[in-house]
Amino acid sequence: MEWVNETLVREFVFLGFSSLARLQRLLFVVFLLVYLFTLGTNAVIISTIVLDRALHTPMIKTVNLKGISVCEKRLQRLLFVVFLLVYLFTLGTNAVIISTIVLDRALHTPMYFFLAVLSCSETCYTFVIVPKMLVDLLAQKKTISFLGCAIQMFTFLFLGCSHSFLLAAMGYDRYVAIYLTSSD
Repeated sequence: MEWVNETLVREFVFLGFSSLARLQRLLFVVFLLVYLFTLGTNAVIISTIVLDRALHTPMIKTVNLKGISVCEKRLQRLLFVVFLLVYLFTLGTNAVIISTIVLDRALHTPMYFFLAVLSCSETCYTFVIVPKMLVDLLAQKKTISFLGCAIQMFTFLFLGCSHSFLLAAMGYDRYVAIYLTSSD
């Protein structure tokens, strides 16, 4: 008889400082003060910028990328080829992982679902930075617009955070599957 994990998450228990019951109020006050201090300093910064007309300067429109621009052209081409091969290998292996999990019905379990989503997340994560880097390795003018830079950074940070949450969910799934089912 095959065991099937049929657990259902109804609530999450935060255990952060549960072993430090005596310090919980002190930690609450410390974190509250740090939070209020941060809010206060941000309010001062914003009000200073709003009130001081000298700080109303135009935004920059482009960012000049000089990271590898001082290298020789041959080195830039070599780096382009190396990074392109690594990027294509990463995309290919993620595509194989996703395809295998989707096509093989025996792999339709939570663990493999998480692995497929992790591969998809990694593919999206690399789509954000690597193509622009590859273009800049061969381009004469290595710039990015301010808006493009902001969008790229937001997307990179968003996908990085979602990647971390996905890894946490995978860890919790393994914990439930191994620890809680073995205690029954």
